[in-house]
Amino acid sequence: MYVHYQELNFYKIIALLPKLKVKLDQNQNSYIQTSLKMRTNYLLQNVYLRNICDFKKVRELAHEALKNPIGKRFDAVSYVNLGDSHIHDEDPTQAVQYLEKSIELYKELGLGFAVNWMQNKIELISIRRGRKLDQIYIDHNIAFNHIMNGEKEKGLALLDKVDVTPDTLYIKGMVTDNRDYFWKSLNGYLKRGDRLYGLLPVQELKRLGENEEMINMVYNNLKEVKYA
Repeated sequence: MYVHYQELNFYKIIALLPKLKVKLDQNQNSYIQTSLKMRTNYLLQNVYLRNICDFKKVRELAHEALKNPIGKRFDAVSYVNLGDSHIHDEDPTQAVQYLEKSIELYKELGLGFAVNWMQNKIELISIRRGRKLDQIYIDHNIAFNHIMNGEKEKGLALLDKVDVTPDTLYIKGMVTDNRDYFWKSLNGYLKRGDRLYGLLPVQELKRLGENEEMINMVYNNLKEVKYA
């Protein structure tokens, strides 16, 4: 299952679930059985979140995991997935609340990189939905905030100084309405198997009147394309 996950072959993972259930039922060691069951739960949270985008199923799995904890790091992942399952809501309040819970756990674990990653998520979705933040820490989100407040030149100048990522390409698309940035952003998200965040540039490409059949083909096949 983990090999298929690395290959982004999510449907094969789901096809293997009945066999895994039989193996787990046959295992008499209760600790191993519980541990494997919950580790599979975390893997499936990601499958349903990032590939299938079934947010109801993600929340069901995440809440089950939080009721059967096997470690703070795993609990943090469940809170991250709960937060991400709400990023496309009109009101991002629930997303932010869950992501803040994950930050608390990552701080306890001393995982600074994970704290920064979650902070980036909170800032990106908050700025996109017009939610006010007391402080913004991530450089490309500072640029995004300037752009959304009408200071486009200031925002673009900051973006030119940061690394090129799917997030920064998406933001550049937001300031320029340049379809190339959104296509590159979409390809970047899909390269890492992330259809969840890939929905961000998809929505903008449709707004700009790009061919929906082409957009859906790219999005649903997880393949990079050379756009016209």
